[in-house]
Amino acid sequence: MRATISLCFLTFISLSGYTQNPGNDKSWILDNSVSDDFSGITIDQAKWDYHPPWSTCHGESCLTTDSSNRKVENGVLKLIVRKQTCTCIDWDGTTHNKNYTSGAIFSKSTFKYGYFEIRCRIPELKNSYFTGKGFGPNFWMWPSLDWKSTYPSVEWSEIDIYEFDAETNLHTCNVHYKDTSMLYKWELRSYPDPYDFTVDFSSYHTFGCEWTPSYINFYIDDKLIRSTNTPYAENLIPMNIWVDINVPATNFNKNFVPNSLFPYTYEIDYVRIYNLQMDCNTVVNQSNINFSTFNYAVKKSITISNSTIPFYNKVTLRATDFVQINGEFTVPLGSEFAIVPTPCF
Repeated sequence: MRATISLCFLTFISLSGYTQNPGNDKSWILDNSVSDDFSGITIDQAKWDYHPPWSTCHGESCLTTDSSNRKVENGVLKLIVRKQTCTCIDWDGTTHNKNYTSGAIFSKSTFKYGYFEIRCRIPELKNSYFTGKGFGPNFWMWPSLDWKSTYPSVEWSEIDIYEFDAETNLHTCNVHYKDTSMLYKWELRSYPDPYDFTVDFSSYHTFGCEWTPSYINFYIDDKLIRSTNTPYAENLIPMNIWVDINVPATNFNKNFVPNSLFPYTYEIDYVRIYNLQMDCNTVVNQSNINFSTFNYAVKKSITISNSTIPFYNKVTLRATDFVQINGEFTVPLGSEFAIVPTPCF
């Protein structure tokens, strides 16, 4: 059984309930040069630093290079918080004594636009004596400290793909932007927020963020949970990726208690970065398209006719100017189809 659409002209419609993330949309391509499946015996230092270049202090913890705070085992990166005294160096050169050590990774590459995804797990403690209170695992983006030389008007640029309250497994996703030409703008407000979510960490989950010049989407397990068409999506500057733990989770107003779990282990299966393929000068005008071999890069325009989506396939067409469908166009039951207007970037 199949459904048939016969249209003379169709511009930018969606016939699907799925979302345009890399698992569903062949327009995305994995960037292996910056993605990491942690298949080695330690982190890849061509891709990651142990801490941002300006400081080894992070909240009330020291970000260490010690293997007791960061391990790669069986394809999983483990970032570990321990209760132990340490000394760190802050951005201004001052030293501070802290009571906790922690592991983190900070990307050496910066990014503007793309799809950013992590598969991870934090301790599931609901039926345990121990609590995650005081811990705040994160996956977020923030620029290197020297951005002011290139973007002097920008005072704040940040995307929080998630920030967790590890006591309740409640998380929030946020976009923050501020520059000297406008008032302080928190786009998607921080905790507490009606759009916060709770995640069951009895197993691994994936979290993703699609960043384009016109909108930012957030995903859990390939499902769209939040979207913003904020005008600040384009104003945000190139940023690095952070994977770390707030110690303590003061962003959720949480401090440690006597039964907070130490050592606390944040497990990351992979971090993947995808880019949209761009072929924006190409005009497609074709009948009987073979969608199995079609080049799904963003085109200038697409005009198709007398074509059928393969059974149980998900097809997304992207173009800068228009997508036009002439004649019979068939989407079989079980298949999904979307058209997404996409600028070149």
